[in-house]
Amino acid sequence: MAYCTLLGNLLRFLFTQICIVLVTLINLVSLPLLTPVLVPVLIYRYVLNKIGPILRPQLGAMVTSRGAIFSGDALFERKRPKVNIVIQCRLNGRLDIDQANKIAEERILSARRDDGSLMYPELRQFPTTLGGFYFWEWDPTFDIWNHVKHHRIELGPDYCGDEDEPLAKFHEQLLQAEWPERKPIWEIWVVDVDKGSSSPTRTTIFVKTHHSLTDGYSLLSLFSKFADVPYSSLENPIPAPVSRPLWKRVAFLTTFPLRTAYELSCVTVQRYSPFVSLPFLVPSKHQHQSPMRYICTKPISVDKVKAIKNHFRVTFTSVVNAALAGATRELMISKGGTTASHKARVRHVFFTHFLKNCTKKISNLT
Repeated sequence: MAYCTLLGNLLRFLFTQICIVLVTLINLVSLPLLTPVLVPVLIYRYVLNKIGPILRPQLGAMVTSRGAIFSGDALFERKRPKVNIVIQCRLNGRLDIDQANKIAEERILSARRDDGSLMYPELRQFPTTLGGFYFWEWDPTFDIWNHVKHHRIELGPDYCGDEDEPLAKFHEQLLQAEWPERKPIWEIWVVDVDKGSSSPTRTTIFVKTHHSLTDGYSLLSLFSKFADVPYSSLENPIPAPVSRPLWKRVAFLTTFPLRTAYELSCVTVQRYSPFVSLPFLVPSKHQHQSPMRYICTKPISVDKVKAIKNHFRVTFTSVVNAALAGATRELMISKGGTTASHKARVRHVFFTHFLKNCTKKISNLT
């Protein structure tokens, strides 16, 4: 039995690699042929970006190239989005919904640049299409109360656990929640946990957006504005630029076409292969009803990760990956699986951490 399984895995691996090589050769031949097509498309995109707001005055700017990758999910999959972003922040005290509404209006929605224009116009807009490209369109009935909301979690006086578990469940619900039609794709949730015996003493803030609007890194700009904490006051080191030898830079540029064709082939084959699933694709809740599709835990201190890193003399990423692998394994076993039948697949991990040189606008940077 084990021999048959090993042989089957080997055949699937060989089949996948052969497909990747063949698709790579096709891409290498096709890239030069696509140049006469790509140049007119880029010119058309530039012209449409200029005349789009003239043809339809309710339009704003064109969605950036990185944001457009996810805009189809926001526009056509609003009932079951796959790339929502939710960031959670626990306050030391309480914040009522009226205060949160006022803070969001004054510090975020009304924030302006030096030239007087809105700093975050996309928060009053929603994605739409024109001429085959995505644009931001102004919401004529924008109401902040549709985006800054309050939620109370009632646990009851007999609840003996802590507040992390119900907050993690609410986090999961936001990740899977749909977006309303033709409305801006962001929400700020003010969440209080009521245990029944006493009133809530700490408020948890959830900021939910869609990836076409921003990524987790630039979303810190909103947190900074909401908390009224400028980046200059945060005592964090600016990452030093990576210095590479000249020969490595030359090798990178000369092999770029080949690597582009190869990596595109890998993604294409893995995307449509019946044997391989891409690790960064989150399955739709309408396709799979697995209790382990989304996993949320309470936040872990960066200082704690650094202490472990320094103690064992390993990298920061090694500590995080080890924790994820161990936690996933324990979760699978607790769900009735075994280490032999349940193997942890690698997942991309994102960290939310304030940096001095973080962008002061919302966009997709990574």
